[in-house]
Amino acid sequence: MLFRVQTTGKNTVRIGYFAYWSTERPWGNNTLTHWFIPALAIDAFYSHLLFVLPGVQRLMYGPGDVEGVRIAYRIVQDSRLVPTSIVADGELHREVSLDLAESVDENGRILLLNDVWSHQLGGRGALTQARSGAHERCYYHDTIQPLTDDVVAEFRLGSPNDPRRAGPAWGTRDNI
Repeated sequence: MLFRVQTTGKNTVRIGYFAYWSTERPWGNNTLTHWFIPALAIDAFYSHLLFVLPGVQRLMYGPGDVEGVRIAYRIVQDSRLVPTSIVADGELHREVSLDLAESVDENGRILLLNDVWSHQLGGRGALTQARSGAHERCYYHDTIQPLTDDVVAEFRLGSPNDPRRAGPAWGTRDNI
């Protein structure tokens, strides 16, 4: 998980988080899997060219799938960050605002949910899923690193003025 910070005021900050997956696979509890043939076609060509070589995804976008989320925080007196809004990509790669009540637990942890095969982080009900025992992946300390120019180039992410991937993480829209 990588991050990019944008200061937006004296007591506010926006942080864009970039999450990486090595492949996109359409298998799971989703429409594509239930229809089988579309999932097989995506897996055979987009993710893996005939299940032997890197697929079309790698050719188009670089070495993996990168999704993003943007979280606005208020800085409180003891320098803690308190989330005030969360924006991520929905399943159609359009920005969606997430409800803080569904996305922040009682300890202040941000909970994001990907509920589609292509890893967008705009799934609804992350807190409910976490409480029901869903698989969790925690990122903290050294697992969260600053976004570097080398990573931006290698994964063809674009820039704040020309986001090509992980749009919400770039924080170019002023909707939060």
